[in-house]
Amino acid sequence: MGYPLWRGLVRQLADEFAPALAVSDDYLGDVDKIADAAAAVGRADEYFKRLDRTFCFDGAPRKDLRFHRRLISLGFSGLITPNFDPTLEEACIAEYSGSAGVHRCEPVDLRDDRSYRVFEFLRNLGASLRHDRVLHLHGFHSLPKRLILGARDYAAAYGHDLSAPDAALRTLPRKVIWTLLATRPVLFVGFSMTDPFFNKALDLLRSDFVLTDEPAHFSIIPYDVDLTATAGVLDPAAAHEEAKQKFRERLPPWLVPIFYHAPRDPATGLQDHTGLASVIEDLGAKAGATAPAESAVDRLARRALEEL
Repeated sequence: MGYPLWRGLVRQLADEFAPALAVSDDYLGDVDKIADAAAAVGRADEYFKRLDRTFCFDGAPRKDLRFHRRLISLGFSGLITPNFDPTLEEACIAEYSGSAGVHRCEPVDLRDDRSYRVFEFLRNLGASLRHDRVLHLHGFHSLPKRLILGARDYAAAYGHDLSAPDAALRTLPRKVIWTLLATRPVLFVGFSMTDPFFNKALDLLRSDFVLTDEPAHFSIIPYDVDLTATAGVLDPAAAHEEAKQKFRERLPPWLVPIFYHAPRDPATGLQDHTGLASVIEDLGAKAGATAPAESAVDRLARRALEEL
C-alpha cells in the first residue's frame, strides 16, 4: 500500500516538525523529540493531523489490496495489527462484498475508551471466517492523539514493573497480547527483528511468563545475506542458512520462523519484500485455501497500477 515504514515515517515527521533533529536509529525516542518540538512551537494539532492523514486510506500511495485479500483468505480466526491504517478492513470489504451486498468491516481501537468492544472481539474469535472487525493494538489513525508511537507511549503501554505478581495485567495492551499468545496459535506477518512492536511482544512474554519450550507460534521473517562478503568462504546456500540461523538464535524456542529472502538495495538500504507474497501463496496452498479468481475489474485495476 505504500504507507511509510518506521525510518521513512520518522524522517517525514522530522522534516516537517523538527528539521534540526538528526534522526537516529532510536525511532521511538526520535518520535518523542519530534512531538515535543511540534508542541513547543504551537504545532501539536498539525502534528496529529499529519498522523491522521498519513495513515487514512486516502493517504496510501497505492490502493492495491491483492496481497491483503490473499492473506485474509487463509482462514484466520481473527485479524490483529499494531498498524494504524485501515488496509485490512478495506481488504475484507473488497474480498467479501458481492451481489449479496457490501460487507462491513470495522476497526476495533484498543486505545479508545470502549474496552467492551475489545471483549466482544476476543469473544467472537473464530465465529466466522468473514471478518467484520480488525483489532488495532496501538490505535487507529482517526484518534491520532492516542496512538502508541513514541518511547513514552511504549513505556506507558508495556513498561510497568515486571517483578509484581500481576505485572502482565497492568495495561490493556499487555492483557490482550498475554491472552492471545496464551490461548491461540498466532502468525506474525510482516515484522522484522528490528520492529519495536515485535520486540516488545517477545520481551513481554520472556518477562511475564514462560509459555512452553515447544513450537506454539509462527512468524514470517525477512532476512538478507551479503554474498559478496561470504564469497570464497561459504557457498551461497550455506551463507543463506547461516543468516537464518543468526535469527533463530535470537528467537524463543516456541516461535517458529518462516523465512523469506528480502535483499537490501545497496543504494537506499531498503529491503525488497516481494518474496512475502510467495510465502503467503505457499501457506495458502498448504492450508488448502484457494486464491480467488481475479475479476475483470481487479484485472483492469492491476494493469492500471502497473502502468503508473
